[in-house]
Order: sequence, then structure tokens, then C-alpha cells
Amino acid sequence: MPTGTIDLDFGDAKYPFCIAKHAQIFELQDKCADREGPSGPLKILRRLSDNSWTLQDVRETIRLGLIGGGMPPPDALKLVRRYLDDPDAQEWQPWAHSVPIARAVLFAAAVGVPSDPLGEAKGERTETEEPKTGSSSAPGSTASPRRSASRRAKRTK
Repeated sequence: MPTGTIDLDFGDAKYPFCIAKHAQIFELQDKCADREGPSGPLKILRRLSDNSWTLQDVRETIRLGLIGGGMPPPDALKLVRRYLDDPDAQEWQPWAHSVPIARAVLFAAAVGVPSDPLGEAKGERTETEEPKTGSSSAPGSTASPRRSASRRAKRTK
């Protein structure tokens, strides 16, 4: 599962959502632009969190999240139209019901989800970690150890 993917209930079932992919983020920024220009994902997340969201913020985050989660674009559009766009449809839900879904999708992209593989890639090690086997052929450091600034040199009379 790609990083930032989260499974959420939307409409009639549970679907994987992911908006962490650049293509979805760039399209979201353009679709949710305001007077100041494109709206970045954290600006949209803030609007979803402080209830200053627009319908585009909710609709496009969900639609693009479904596409990023693996749903074909026509199917994602059909699902969004059924549950968000047409208030005369039997399946329609008030927009505010979908705000927590859109917020969770953007939050997962921004900070990840517990199942995301974070940290070192396999085979990497940190600078302070010693090699696991044998000695290194790399030359050692030639820098002299740094003296502590708290020690004063003793004066002699």
C-alpha cells in the first residue's frame, strides 16, 4: 500500500484513499484555488479543520483521494456525483458528512498513517552507527577532538 493511504467509509463501502501522490496534489491545488491563487494541501486542510471549507475542498479531496487510492477516474467521479453532487439522488449525503473524510485523507498525506514504512530504508545506517562487520576501508577522521567551551585554560604566574 502506498504511503499516505487510508481506508475510509464513503457512501456505500470502505475505500482506499491516497492524495499523497504529486499528480493528485497538483490537481487539488488548482481545483481548490482561491483569490490568492492555488491552494496548497495544508491550506485546504486548515479550511477543512476550521469549517471555512468550500464544496470544492471536500469534493475534490475525496475524488482525487479515491483516484490516488486506485479507483479509475470515471468511477471516482460517479461515486462523488452520487453522494455529494446531486441532492435529489437517493444516496446523497449532506456535504458536512464528508468533511471528516476529506480532512482524514489530507491529514494522512501530510503526516502519514501508522502502517506507513517510515525511517531508514533497508541497508542504510546512520552516521553514528558503527559498521556491522569487518573494518571499513574508509579513512578515519583527521579532525582533532573539539574542546569543551566550559573548561578554562589554567594560568601560570
